[in-house]
Amino acid sequence: MNQQSTEMDQKKHILILTPEIPYPVFKGNQSRIDQTIKVLLAEGHDVSLAVLNFNQEARTSAHVQQELKAHYPNIREVEVRRHPRFNKDTKPSLLQKLAKLSDKNQVSNIDACPEAYKKLVHQMVAQLRPTHVLVNYVKLDRAIPKSYKGVRIVDTHDI
Repeated sequence: MNQQSTEMDQKKHILILTPEIPYPVFKGNQSRIDQTIKVLLAEGHDVSLAVLNFNQEARTSAHVQQELKAHYPNIREVEVRRHPRFNKDTKPSLLQKLAKLSDKNQVSNIDACPEAYKKLVHQMVAQLRPTHVLVNYVKLDRAIPKSYKGVRIVDTHDI
């Protein structure tokens, strides 16, 4: 096997799950994930990003997605979802209310990691087939499909 073939075998596709919009950076948590993305891209890995906009209500998903793709030109895929708490007109269903009650004592629960985001991550895993899923904040851990067979890296710096 030649050196180029070996390097290709070692290339990883890393799907990063984060509730922080990594750019523009104006606080430490953003800097942390921004630097992680930059290092992984610089090392030649395929990187995809699934962002749960947890704290920037004024920014639209389409605008954030466009900005991230421009900032990380080598990134493979970027998807952004707004946290449902920004949708003040939407009333939770009875099923959602029951789910919230039943998972109150869990770090990764339906409030921290909403169903729409979990569904997005499941779609991205099925479509992109990443070798690694890196979870930036344990609260998003429930988004990884139980059937996922790749490497899971859960950064628990939030607990």
